[in-house]
Amino acid sequence: MIQQGISLARIAGRPIDYRVKVVKNGDHWEFRSMVGRLARPGLFVTNLCKGGTMMSCRHGLRLSLPRISTSAKKAEMRRLTHVCIELLERHFPGIGELGFDYAVDHRGKIWILEVNTRPK
Repeated sequence: MIQQGISLARIAGRPIDYRVKVVKNGDHWEFRSMVGRLARPGLFVTNLCKGGTMMSCRHGLRLSLPRISTSAKKAEMRRLTHVCIELLERHFPGIGELGFDYAVDHRGKIWILEVNTRPK
C-alpha cells in the first residue's frame, strides 16, 4: 500500500499527532480522552513506547498551530469521530471501544491515520 505523505504540525521541530478514545455505553458513545502525542526529539514516530510525550489535545494544538481555534479543531475531531463510528457500526456490529489516531497537518487539516478496535 502506498500512502500520501502528511506534513504534520510540529512543536519545536517534533511532529505531533492525536489519539481520541471512545467507548460505547449502552446505546451511545462517550469520549474518554483526547490527547496529543509528541515525538521524541530526532524521531518522527509519536508512540509513547518509543519515547513520545503525552500532552492534552488543547495544549498540543495551541503550541503546534497557534493561529487556529483549539476548541473548533477539537470539535471537528469529535464530529469526524462520530461520522466514522456510524460507518464502522454498520459494518462491524458489536464494537464497543475505538481509538482514533489523527494527524493535523501544518495547515490545520485533519487526517485519519488509523482506527484501533482495542486501543491502549
